[in-house]
Amino acid sequence: MIKALMFLLFPTLILGQLDKDKLSALQVHMMLGKKLAYHN
Repeated sequence: MIKALMFLLFPTLILGQLDKDKLSALQVHMMLGKKLAYHN
């Protein structure tokens, strides 16, 4: 599961570097991460 989270985290970080609004991108990632955690 940790590998899955890292797999989701790295693209978000890369997009965060491109996106000026890094906090909102991180918040979206955390929301998606929580949803995936509930499904698993």
